[in-house]
Amino acid sequence: METMKHGVLLAEFVTSDLFPGMFEDSLPFFKGFLNRHGIPNRWLRFAVSADNPFCHGRDEVTLDEDAFCRLLRAAERLRARTAVFTHPLFGRQRRCLERAVPGLRCWTWRDGRLSTPDLLTRLGLPLGPGGFRHEDMLRDPDAHADYRWEPGNPAASLLGRDVVYLYTGADCAYRRPVAGNPCYAGISFPASVHGFGCAFCGDREVRPAPPPAVSASWVERQIRDLASAMSSRRPQAALVLPDIGNAGLLSAVIRAMRRSGMRRTPLLIGARLDHLLRVRPALERIIAGMRAGEAVHCITAGAENFVYDELLRFNKGFDPLTAIRGVNLLKELEAAHGGRFHYSGYRPLAVILLTPWTKPSDLAYNLRIIQHLGIEEEA
Repeated sequence: METMKHGVLLAEFVTSDLFPGMFEDSLPFFKGFLNRHGIPNRWLRFAVSADNPFCHGRDEVTLDEDAFCRLLRAAERLRARTAVFTHPLFGRQRRCLERAVPGLRCWTWRDGRLSTPDLLTRLGLPLGPGGFRHEDMLRDPDAHADYRWEPGNPAASLLGRDVVYLYTGADCAYRRPVAGNPCYAGISFPASVHGFGCAFCGDREVRPAPPPAVSASWVERQIRDLASAMSSRRPQAALVLPDIGNAGLLSAVIRAMRRSGMRRTPLLIGARLDHLLRVRPALERIIAGMRAGEAVHCITAGAENFVYDELLRFNKGFDPLTAIRGVNLLKELEAAHGGRFHYSGYRPLAVILLTPWTKPSDLAYNLRIIQHLGIEEEA
């Protein structure tokens, strides 16, 4: 006898007071996966303040009464046996939800993965021991994303909240090993911490290896899926391409946006400064060829520091001159391509000025460089 497939409620928490905020790029693929296997599902999005998870001294989101009631009604109407959250729900509310809906269990989405064995059995899906991983979708020719979500509270409906992160395998493919860095000589890392990437980045713990290569056709498919979901909703506030280390991918995204009627949708990008410098010629050609109303907005670029010893300790992979050249390039692109390339309004430059090992002289030097570059309002 075929196992009955129970409903799955997807609950996403996004930031209401940050732009573009944090969004889970894997949910559309999981929703599409559920659709393919005939499992009823709904995706509710709740917009909450960035400090909401710390209201009770623990990293959990607390919903107000109206939002929680909407969550409860959605679970009841769906007859959900599984609720998946992109961030832990406040424990008291989670227990109340599980008591109110017969057989319901709550789970938390972790970095594009659902890997709890009990959950896999409960869903009755054809999943391997690794569970659902959005990296696997890159190898599936029949995979499609479903971007149809419902507002869980009024803040989620406000204009500018529907920001879509295109899935490109990883937000950052930088994987320089820490082994050989003299700052970490003699240090043994626990098995849970992978020894590569920037020393301050938590991405090292959740993505132990580079994901499969992302093709232009894969990204174009996402945009087609997104365009098909727009028919019943207003247009997206923006698309986000997390890393433009591959200029060809950026070009493919712009072409796909044109074909899908989204060319005036702002395209937000992130970049390592060394990657930005590497793709400069191609990037300048792409920007110069953009049509009226099209624009690229750089919303994040990690300079981190302008002192050699600090960058070495961060295992950043570039030197202070690269950081300065990258900042200058951002300024040059905005000046040369007014209206087509923007960065200054987003405060995109991430700078880490003080650590327990920072020398006062290095702090003073960094502040002088920031002042000299005129980026006090951009970092």
